[in-house]
Amino acid sequence: MMEKKRTRMTKEERRNQILASALRTFVAKGYNGSTTLDIAKEANIAEVTLFRYFDSKEEIFKEAIEPLILETFEETIKISSNLSPYDKFKYVLSSRVKFINQQQDVIKLVLVENQFNPEITNYDYIKKITQLIESTIEETNLIITDVSYLIRLIRGTMLSFLFDVENDENLIDAHIEQFINMLIVSGVIKVKEGNSE
Repeated sequence: MMEKKRTRMTKEERRNQILASALRTFVAKGYNGSTTLDIAKEANIAEVTLFRYFDSKEEIFKEAIEPLILETFEETIKISSNLSPYDKFKYVLSSRVKFINQQQDVIKLVLVENQFNPEITNYDYIKKITQLIESTIEETNLIITDVSYLIRLIRGTMLSFLFDVENDENLIDAHIEQFINMLIVSGVIKVKEGNSE
């Protein structure tokens, strides 16, 4: 009988395994409730192996969260770059709501840790996300009567999907379209001539 040959993970595969395990651990136990030993156990590795890849729990948290939260948002913005202003605005909002639906536990973790954990507040993900929303609004060339008010409305709408989950992507798209049309009708945003659908 031949013994199955074990293949070793590459450094990148091991790193990704640790980050995925860390994310599961942080979601289950929160930042303060998670230890590097917990993360190592979840990854099925020794704690010393974990420290060959990361210097601290804080670094692991940042490396696990940032790509998921920020880079996916940046990618959404890039994908929508050739759309009309209206369609870009709609695409970005719909994509973010779908992302929130898929990553509810991670979003809740970030919201809680960002507000109450001094080790994490330096990263201020809420502020970074708000800046990405603002830059998206600027790139659409829509006329905004009150940017601050619009940001609040967008954040509120997006976060409402944490509590009222919608898995039907067509309904999400319809909701976002109604939301944007409400913004237009109420005068919060105006579409320049030739920039609408």
